Amino acid sequence: MSDFFYGDIMKKTKDYKSEYAQKLVAWFRDAPLFVEETKEVFSKKSDKIETIIEKQAAPCPSVVRFADNLKINVEDILRWRDKNSEFKSAYEQAMYFREEWLMNAA
Repeated sequence: MSDFFYGDIMKKTKDYKSEYAQKLVAWFRDAPLFVEETKEVFSKKSDKIETIIEKQAAPCPSVVRFADNLKINVEDILRWRDKNSEFKSAYEQAMYFREEWLMNAA
């Protein structure tokens, strides 16, 4: 493992593990379209504080966010995609899930 500077954060390059292929597919397949945020607001109508839940668009799933979640470099993911058939297949499947996510989010 060697060091790699990514912005202000130093990350380690990692060797490939087969679990990364499964995690990549799940990252895109299970990405939510919306997130719920709970807020406390004052209601003039009832003259008290009420809890409301707001739906907001979730951040778009991306390879960059996946890498950051695993604390690895995007370059590692691209290297694994190019050199490992298992990961390449998972990457391609993940991109189909990303495409579906983008169509549903529109």
